[in-house]
Amino acid sequence: MGLVLPALRADYVAVANCTCLDDRAIRCPPTVLMGDADPRTTPAEVGGWKKHTKNSFRLRLWPGGLFFLDGQEAPLDAEIRETLAVVGRSQAETRAGRTLGGHCWGENTPSQ
Repeated sequence: MGLVLPALRADYVAVANCTCLDDRAIRCPPTVLMGDADPRTTPAEVGGWKKHTKNSFRLRLWPGGLFFLDGQEAPLDAEIRETLAVVGRSQAETRAGRTLGGHCWGENTPSQ
């Protein structure tokens, strides 16, 4: 939990202080983890983040509610490794000809 709390706090700070413009999109392929019994949101609501990327979007449902990651260190490690492999393949494709720039945030262009 000590590793997760700083990231969780940062998420709350970002949500409180950040506005996301509809005409902005990230170029990174986000992976969103969610508990399938989360009492505060639905997969459809979380899936709405897809409109903010120009890349692939992965929503991974895990068993549990709001604290679904408790006790899930090994599966979480595997998920992170899989996600990083996906990002690595995406970056390799970019270097092979689909140049999207050297950063994750897109220019002021509509997401597709």
